[in-house]
Amino acid sequence: MSYTGYSWECECGHIEYGENPPEECKKCGKINSFAKLPEEIVDEREKNEWEELNK
Repeated sequence: MSYTGYSWECECGHIEYGENPPEECKKCGKINSFAKLPEEIVDEREKNEWEELNK
């Protein structure tokens, strides 16, 4: 993985990285709406993004 800590996804789909979940989403403003993403999902999304960039 290319980041440190964990990946956190808001209910709106915004993703942030860090050791602890953010309290407020910078995109939608919801409070305590983040859930930890499993490592497998993060790896798959990074792979898909990399493939899209290299088309």
